[in-house]
Order: sequence, then structure tokens, then C-alpha cells
Amino acid sequence: MNVLSLFDGMSCGQIALDALSIDVERYFASEIKQHAIAITSHNYPNTEYVGDVRGVKKSDFPKIDILLAGSPCQDFSQLNAKRHGLKGSKSSLFFEFLRVLESFSPHFFLLENVVMESNQAATISRLVGVAPVRIDAALIGPVHRNRLYWTNIPGEGRHLLGSYITAPEKRTAPFQGILDYGYTPKRKGYCLTCGNGGFPITPHRKYHRWQLGGFGNLVFESRSHYEDCRRAFRGKDFENQVFGSLRTLNPTELERCHEIPAGYCDALTPRQTEDVIGDGWHVGTIKHIMKGLL
Repeated sequence: MNVLSLFDGMSCGQIALDALSIDVERYFASEIKQHAIAITSHNYPNTEYVGDVRGVKKSDFPKIDILLAGSPCQDFSQLNAKRHGLKGSKSSLFFEFLRVLESFSPHFFLLENVVMESNQAATISRLVGVAPVRIDAALIGPVHRNRLYWTNIPGEGRHLLGSYITAPEKRTAPFQGILDYGYTPKRKGYCLTCGNGGFPITPHRKYHRWQLGGFGNLVFESRSHYEDCRRAFRGKDFENQVFGSLRTLNPTELERCHEIPAGYCDALTPRQTEDVIGDGWHVGTIKHIMKGLL
């Protein structure tokens, strides 16, 4: 089958298809971020890049069987106080997905985005013809990634407007289990890895953001080190002798968060790895949805 992936990023859709041994004849990708293109090309050299989504035309392609898209979320995200929804300059690129969906008429499609205001989600559902299923990656993996998925891929259930996908069965996958070393008090971490408290923020400031905001993934030397940091923070101790050995996740651990193959991002810097994985999909969730293609 032929696949067209819009906003392809690091090609997590291609990783999922590969993991399920689904035969792909040609994989076309629309992406403009250069280090995302570089790492995908390194791992999947047969990927055919087609440039900016706004230049994608049906006449340039063979019959497309699967259309994938994770359109920009910044104007939907509840973390953005000034979000403009579908009218925003970034999230309005959803309409490019809709244009391609309507003109290409693929057999199957999958659209992913963040949990958003109900009126925005309802508008997207009306335009694409299916309601979304909401899946948190923490059901099956060690980290949270709560997202909406609109798709007509067959599944085991049936929902409003014809979406067949159901949430996966819950399985035990503790956050501690993905660490190379150290201790975390969290049962589940977060997939929000880009700008989540990493360098160059001071160790104390990392802890401050983690303690107050709840986001970010911090690793302590041990349980006793975690308790020492808690006591120092409550005592307003701004010295770094306690906080100094805090760390954020390394690239290998970030790959495990998203069920990305080990070493996939080896050709990138740690910061670039945070960036592409922060933009990417949770591969385990995408595999769950794509099982219906089998």
C-alpha cells in the first residue's frame, strides 16, 4: 500500500507500520523540520519527501491508501493561554489535512491532536466525519500522552459518527522501568519532553518546576536523594549540593517513553532528540490503532 504522512516529524507512523509488519510500497512524507527529516532519512532511507503540506497535490501521487497527520497543536493546547483554535496560524493547518483528505480520498486516514476545547473537537469531527477516541498512552506505557485520534481504521468497537477504535487494555508499565539508573517517585512520567525542564536550567530550578507544575521528568540518585531534595526545597535551601545531581531523561530513555526503537535518534544531539520526540507520536498507541489494518 501507499502511505502519505503530513506533518511527518520523526515518522512515528512509519515506525508503527514497520513494527506491525504492514507492507508499505511507497511512503511519502511532508515535513519541513530539517533534523526530523535527517533522522527519518537515516532510519528509513526510502522515505519520499514531498515538501511543505501546502504544496501537496493529488496529481503528483499514485493512489494513496493511508493518510496520516498530526497537525500542529499550539493553538489548541490548553497550556497556551492565548490559543486561537482553528483560527490560529499554526493549528489552522488542519485545513490542509482536510483538503488532502477530500481530494485524495484514501481508503484509511488517521488524524492526531491534543485534547482541546469541545467546540473545536466537534468542528473537526463534523468536517472529517468521525468522532475522536481519546487515549492516554499511560494505559499501555510508562508515560502520559493524552491525545485525540480521528480515524476510519477498523477496530473492535463502535462510537458516535462511525469511529471504531476503542481504548487499549490497561497494562502495567511503571516509569521507573525505563530508567537506566536512578529513582523516580512518579508512577507514570510525561511524554512532554521538549522544553520540559532540561538544560540549561539550574538543578534547583528544575526541581522547582517539577514540584509546582507537575510536568517534566526528573531522575534522582536514590529515594533518599529525593527525600533530601524535598527537605531542602521546603527549607528554601538554594544551594546546589543537594539538587546538583538531579538529571532529566537521556535520549535512550526518551525513546523508551514513546516506544521508539533503541538508537533511532543516535544521529541527533540530545536537544534535537527532545525536540523531535516532543513533537512525535506515542508509537505504542499508534500500533494499537493500526492493528485494524491487518
